[in-house]
Formats: sequence, structure tokens, C-alpha cells
Amino acid sequence: MIDEISKARGCPLCKSLESSVFMKENAYNNRDHIKLLKCSDCDFVYSETVCSNYSNYSIPTLKQSSDALKSASISQGIYELATEIIDKTSVKQGSVLDYGCGAGLMLRVFKEYGYQVLGVEESENFRTILGRENISSIASLSEIDDLRESFDLVIVKDVIEHLENPVESINEIVSFIKPGGFIYVRVPNRYAYPFHWAVDTVEHVNHFTPSALKRVMNTRMEFHDDVKIYDISSRAGRLYNSVFWRLRYLLPMAHQISHIYKKSA
Repeated sequence: MIDEISKARGCPLCKSLESSVFMKENAYNNRDHIKLLKCSDCDFVYSETVCSNYSNYSIPTLKQSSDALKSASISQGIYELATEIIDKTSVKQGSVLDYGCGAGLMLRVFKEYGYQVLGVEESENFRTILGRENISSIASLSEIDDLRESFDLVIVKDVIEHLENPVESINEIVSFIKPGGFIYVRVPNRYAYPFHWAVDTVEHVNHFTPSALKRVMNTRMEFHDDVKIYDISSRAGRLYNSVFWRLRYLLPMAHQISHIYKKSA
């Protein structure tokens, strides 16, 4: 669990304080009973309060053994996800930075494929696991200020929905990508909330649509491609990959927005 450090906030995209209620605390699918607000100026949806200290974050169900991590990478489809990203970016044997890498499931796959990898992870618990797996990691980008414009590919998977200031964070992250390099970003899709039985409103403080995600991305980043793989081992996840993703242009049911952007040369 994250440490409870909560505070009220305005719109994280345009900084406006004018808003209306998007989801009430007692909505049937509001899992955490935190009010969601919709910005009156730019229509972005965000949680009324933010809890942002992840220094002690962990996932109790994720075992720390190498075999367990390998099994998780296989069962969650991480190999297929990494392969699709590689195919769509044509980044071969390059350098990969994973921002908010957790226990390093993506990084261990890229490392296995021969890439140079580095993880950025605030949680000391996860950095301990990364060390045991011989995956290099740091707690903050400030530790590698001399490596700006050094990475061929940056992964930001299931991260910016947690960040208090997503625009500022993305601008900083993008500065570490080489000209012509790529960033893979995945966030939850707000359009799917009416079909979702338990919307996270405490850890997820930003709630995206595809157009909102494109606004967050740095102006030097151009949309490159969708990524279709949804890395989950449940029956619902397999059904999503086989059926719902193919209907994403017709129905607002895609649970995730999964995009690749390219940095201007």
C-alpha cells in the first residue's frame, strides 16, 4: 500500500480550479470512494485528492524468487508485449529505461533479449528485488542527469495515472530519450469506466481518454502506433485481447490506452 499523504488539487493539465463532479464518492463502481472531478476548462478528469508517496510500495502477492518473476512474466504476457513494442519501434539491441518499473518484469524480458536496461523505481522494496535480479535501478531521474537524450526506448507502463503532476513528469522523462527514439505509455481508459465494476480512485489520481493522453505528451513527441497486447493472465484479459480490443474503434470498452510515441529528430 502507498503511504497516505493526501491533499486537495486542481486540474493537473491546465491548473484550473474550476470543476464539476464526474463521479460521486458513492457511485456504484467507485472502489475507494474518492470523488472524481472534471475540469471545466479542459475536461480532464482527476481525483479530488492525491496520495503520492510510493517509497515503501510493494505487491504482497508478487513473490521475490527468480522463478516466480519468470512465471509472472510468462503468465502476464510480458514477452508478447515486449515483442510487439520492439516490432513497432524497430529498436534493436538498444538501451531501455523503464520509469516506475516495479519488480522489473518488463526489464527482465528486455535484458533477456539483449538490451541494456535501467529501471527507475521509487519503492525501496522493489529496488531490492531488482538488485537480486541483477537489474540496475535508481530511485530518481536526478541520479542520471548526465544521460539525457541517451535512451532508445522508454517504458512508462501503468505509471502516470499515479503521478501528481503528469505533464511535468512526462516532460522530464522525455528529455532522456534520444532524438528519433520512442516512448511506450499505458494508462487506464476513462471511457471504459461505465463497464468497470471497481474504478481505482485513490491510487489512480489521473483518468485518461486517448485525446487527454496525447495532450499530456511532450510537443516533441508524435503518436506512432497502438499496442494491442493487454498483459493479464485472467480469463477477462484473454477475452479482452481476443474480442474487445478488435472492437475498440466501435465500442468504448478498451480497458487500457496503450500507445507508442516517437521523439522528433
